[in-house]
This record gives sequence, C-alpha cells and structure tokens, in this order.
Amino acid sequence: MILYLLSAIILIMVIYLYLIRRAIRQLTQAIQDKLASQSRVAILNKQGIGFMDGLITAYNDVFTQMEESQALYQQERQMLDQTIHNISHDIRTPLTVSWGYAKQLLKDDPDNPQLIKIDDSLGRVSQRLEYLLEYQNLLEQNVQPAKQRFSFSQLVGEQTLSFYDTYQRLHLQVELDLEEGIQIENDPQILERIMQNILGNVAKHGRDFVRIHLYCHQGRVYLQVKNKSKTPIVNITRLTQRFYAEDLSSSEKSSGLGLYITEQLVHLTGGQLELTYQEPNFTIQASWPINIQ
Repeated sequence: MILYLLSAIILIMVIYLYLIRRAIRQLTQAIQDKLASQSRVAILNKQGIGFMDGLITAYNDVFTQMEESQALYQQERQMLDQTIHNISHDIRTPLTVSWGYAKQLLKDDPDNPQLIKIDDSLGRVSQRLEYLLEYQNLLEQNVQPAKQRFSFSQLVGEQTLSFYDTYQRLHLQVELDLEEGIQIENDPQILERIMQNILGNVAKHGRDFVRIHLYCHQGRVYLQVKNKSKTPIVNITRLTQRFYAEDLSSSEKSSGLGLYITEQLVHLTGGQLELTYQEPNFTIQASWPINIQ
C-alpha cells in the first residue's frame, strides 16, 4: 500500500514538474513573441499554475513601463524635430537678408577684416541651417529620388571643379582619377548633394591632399574620396549618427549632421556608404548599382 502511495506521489510530482516546465517554455516563447511583434497584448497564465501569476504580472508591468517610456521618447523626439523645423524656418529669411547685406558691403570694402569675418560666420551659420532643413526633409520623407540616365563621370568632375579654388586656398592637393563615360540611372540632384557633402567634409576636416577615384566594378559604380584627417578620429562607427560630432577642427564644432545626411541620401538612392580610417587617412566610399531595378 505504501509503495502504491509513493508511486502515486512520484507520478503527481513528475506531472507537476512537467506542467511547470511547459509553462516556463510557453512563458519564454510569449516574451520572445511580444518583443518581436511589439504587441500590447498582456501575457497570460495559460496553464493556470498559481505561483506563475506573480512572475507573469511582473513581466507585464515591465513591458508596460517599456511601452510608456517608448511612447514618451517618441513624443519628445517629435517635439524636438518640430522645434528644429520651426526655428530653422524662423531664422532662414533674416539670415539670408543679413548675409546679403554683408556680401554687398564686402564688395565695396573687400579687404575689411571685420566684414570678411562676418561674411565667413554668416556663411557657416547658413550651411548649418541648410543641414537642419535637409535633415527635416528626410524625416518627413519629402525627399524622393527622380531617376534618370546621366553621366556620373561628368557630375563628379564638375563638383570637384567647383571645390578646386577652396582646396587651393586650403593647400589641399587634388588627385582626380575618373573613369570616363560612366552612365548611371539615378537622381542627379541627390547625387550632386552627396558629392557636395563629401567634398565639403574634406574642406572642413582634411589636410594635405584629397584623392577622388570613380570607377565601375561588377555592375556597380564606386566613388572613393580619401584625405588626411587634421586630427585623429576616435569613433569612426559613430560619424554617421545624427548630431554626433568629434572635434575634428580646431576652428569650429561640427553640426553632426553632414555625414548622417550623406548616409541617408546614399541609402535613399539605393547605394551603400562605408567609412574607413587608418591614421591619418580617412576614406569615404559610396557605391550604387549602375541600373536601378
């Protein structure tokens, strides 16, 4: 009789342990599914095992707090983006007018050091403002590629030429290696903006030389821009994060948007962007398929 009783107790314990194990597996799967789907549905004690109620309640409380934190973060981010949008548009007109007056005064007195400084400062502010407006347009998905066939070789050559005087003034030796006749199907205006951002980044943070190489390989076109960095780069992987900026210039702080916008525009046009750094050389490589599918 005792043997039967012990056997029954052992059988009940085995069944109970099996149910507990199955309940834990189901709870684990429910947590993984909730994390993957971002569902707001609460986790339930489907097995009805009493001691699991407290654990499941605790998990649901944690998920509720996470959802509330995420909602608050999204609200604050939207408020920040809207504030950036409003401030940018509010200062654009007076800034344009002020810069226009400064340029007019500079024409009449081109060697005036105070006017030169004012003109340079307003120019930098204007560039930062354009970055903010472009960032806002990307957030609002107002930038959409208009694809057409065009000469990428010609575009790169023209954009490099537009920076030639700036590079000469900064004593940057220009090395241009373009494969002629590269035709690409993409948006020429967006790719022109990408070129301006990359070449402008060289002007702000580069020294000694800039090497621009354009070539085709296995159905893709590659644009490599290499230069020496004025100061060592600490966090190469973070340079394309929005509002992240290393102190790469002794004269000014970066807005932290130039390379972020560049990467977003490259991706928007179906391309890939890669940054590499082997002290002191910094290389930006962008590539696109020659034909957009």
